[in-house]
Amino acid sequence: MLRNRLDRLKALGFSPFPSRTRRMVPIREITQDHSSSRAIVAGRIIELGKKEGLIHLEDENGKLTVVLKPDSLASYARELLILLCEGDVIEVEGGFEGEIFVGQTLRILAPSLLSEKRTLSTVSDRERFRQNNFLLKRNMGQRAKTISLIRKFFEKEGFLEVETPLLGKAVGMELHLDAFETTFEDDQGTKLPLYLQTSPEYFMKRLLSAGFEKIFQLCKAFRNGEITPLHNTEFTILEWYRAYASYEEIMLDTERLVESLAHELLNTSQLEYQGKMIDLSPPWERITVHDAMLNYAKIDLYEASTTEEFFRLATKKGFSTIKAEDEWETIFFKIFLEAVEGKLGRGRPTFLLDYPLSMGALAKQKESNPNIAERFEVYIEGLELGNAFTELNDSQEQRERLVREQQERVLLGRDIYPLDEQFLQALEEGIPPSGGIAIGVDRLVMLFTNSRSIEEVLCFR
Repeated sequence: MLRNRLDRLKALGFSPFPSRTRRMVPIREITQDHSSSRAIVAGRIIELGKKEGLIHLEDENGKLTVVLKPDSLASYARELLILLCEGDVIEVEGGFEGEIFVGQTLRILAPSLLSEKRTLSTVSDRERFRQNNFLLKRNMGQRAKTISLIRKFFEKEGFLEVETPLLGKAVGMELHLDAFETTFEDDQGTKLPLYLQTSPEYFMKRLLSAGFEKIFQLCKAFRNGEITPLHNTEFTILEWYRAYASYEEIMLDTERLVESLAHELLNTSQLEYQGKMIDLSPPWERITVHDAMLNYAKIDLYEASTTEEFFRLATKKGFSTIKAEDEWETIFFKIFLEAVEGKLGRGRPTFLLDYPLSMGALAKQKESNPNIAERFEVYIEGLELGNAFTELNDSQEQRERLVREQQERVLLGRDIYPLDEQFLQALEEGIPPSGGIAIGVDRLVMLFTNSRSIEEVLCFR
């Protein structure tokens, strides 16, 4: 059938895939002005009517019902009418007779062949978009506008947009992140492992060392194994850094950015997300990790300085998923996810700040408490939006922390990544006191489109 249809088109003297179209106007324009005496429209057949010559046509922004009267068509067009299939992209010349668009001639611009050879398990991109047509188009429009507004915000604030490599010789060492690895081979046959970046952080800090003071970047980042309603292995990340600043200035930036986006996108600082109202106007809630654990999990981290003490406290409080062999951080995250995270950002955004030092490998120690890292995460309606530090700029301390993380990855049986010596060299040369943050743009778009899953704000997954 597939080849037969193409052969019959050719026998009529038509290319099944002509290189030109004569379309004059999009469907939406012709449907808004029925007075037009003549027009050439084009689109995809979404349905063939029950009566011969009745076609439902669609382009990006409109739908049109076309009536083709076989008796008034040329012989070649009557033959084409018989060959039409749902999914074909066609061109129709005609005009309105009252409220009805009547076509006089037609051409097939791209015959749909998928329906003739598909398996039951396959779903095309077109079908996926059609199933969620309104939702995806609305969300993609909101996504594009959000990204444009982010750029305008930082340009107005005097930040420089930068671009850094997606491939690098080294990658972040965080225990819970795994990178994609590939191999570069030069013309001499020498092979070098390269990694897709889990974050542009190391490169951007090298720019701080080079003298850039206010920089931001919108780019793709990659994390192996992350597929959930809130995660994708490839995602869009926003990072910005301020020299001569700390995480306190980054909190103020974050408040201003998100509130300004809300005013531009929604014309209000009140955000509705999944049936809950959130007030985005500053100041946002600020709560320490210690106080959040005490308030919501009834655990005092000052009494859990060792793994044994933490395990005893956790089991006493009834956290049944905790195991005796769990590490300190594993116990923390199990409790945090069960009892704390869902409580954050309710009604207004929350900055969760001042993490245990072991959980801030790239953050400075707090001067008033050397066991605390100046790190915060920002939450809106239980959704983690970003992660920020007062950046560690002591090269020796940073090297020691990264080596410790390498050793911990060995114990956990995870891939080991090389130290980023160029990043460490930049620290040795000197990076000013700085603050920086990474925000997940996909999650930000989820909030502004009231989407439950990250899949709703991505064209492809």
